[in-house]
Amino acid sequence: MGAGVYSDNFNGTGSTFIVDCVLDREEGLEEFNAQREEDGQEPFTAQEHDELCSQDEWMDLKDALLEAGASVGLTPDRESWERGFMKLCSDEYFSLGIRSWEIDDIVGVWQGDDYECNDSGELYNAVEIACESMIDPQVVANLRSKMAGALIEIARIIVQESGRDCSFKTSGYTSARYPLLAEAELESGLADLQAIYKKGRDLLSRSPAQALREEGVDNYRKVMSIYCEENGVSKSSIGYVSTGYPEVLWGKPADDLSINEFDGDISLALSSIGVTPEGAQGDVSPLPETPEVMKACIEATASYLERNKEPFFCAPLAFWQKALSITDEPLLAAHLLPNVGDPDPDDAGPGF
Repeated sequence: MGAGVYSDNFNGTGSTFIVDCVLDREEGLEEFNAQREEDGQEPFTAQEHDELCSQDEWMDLKDALLEAGASVGLTPDRESWERGFMKLCSDEYFSLGIRSWEIDDIVGVWQGDDYECNDSGELYNAVEIACESMIDPQVVANLRSKMAGALIEIARIIVQESGRDCSFKTSGYTSARYPLLAEAELESGLADLQAIYKKGRDLLSRSPAQALREEGVDNYRKVMSIYCEENGVSKSSIGYVSTGYPEVLWGKPADDLSINEFDGDISLALSSIGVTPEGAQGDVSPLPETPEVMKACIEATASYLERNKEPFFCAPLAFWQKALSITDEPLLAAHLLPNVGDPDPDDAGPGF
């Protein structure tokens, strides 16, 4: 029955399309040989002409794919084989390549092995992505999926515009052709796809600190939970308010919950986040989880990350509990916190 119709989604990180074989090459043979005879050359047989046409079509297809890649900033590679494809061009996130299958050619877009997904579309190395990028891994997966879809569509449209028919798999042994875009839709359609790819790359190429600042509170909670689960909760601190201090006190989320003043570059001034210690129960009370407080905590973590290349998450108690799914209220109750006493200017410092 033959080898069937080829397709591959590269473990959920890319896709392919078929470039249909040109079946009727004999139509131009007579004219081709007439020109050769006029030039004093021997005529080609049908097989020789077919082989020559096949080579030209292969080169034209490669040129169309290189044009597609260049339109979104992919750079040409020395031709090498990867994932069963001849890789033509790539950037930090995707590769674009080609392979033969039966009498057809297959164009593929894929990501590196580090970004393979399971059947549910979840990244295998979610922890690594969260820790390195400070972005929710599912957001990264969604961005990359959109980029892959945009790149394969750009490649297909440009290949079709070069005069080749393209198809997609409909079953193990059947396929259907993609329609051509109308002339009026072609330019805007390509521009929209290129914008999707470039926007995704811009978002993924942000520094970890910039990503933290721009992605907001939900992202902060997700990344904090993944990072602290992987590296231990000692990489985070809980904010408290005391009537005797003008700044937030940071408590290590450990059994003893010792309270210390943190580095002045990270500690938050109560006046700057709209918080007062009035009404505190006893010496200290948990920092409230308000938008102003969370914005300041994200900025504190981002600033620390820029200086130390490793995050240290600052958060109110309620936020920390939700992020890490901690419900042990007796352990975390404010009344178990030690007596802070009067502030001692000579005793300020990281304390961790």
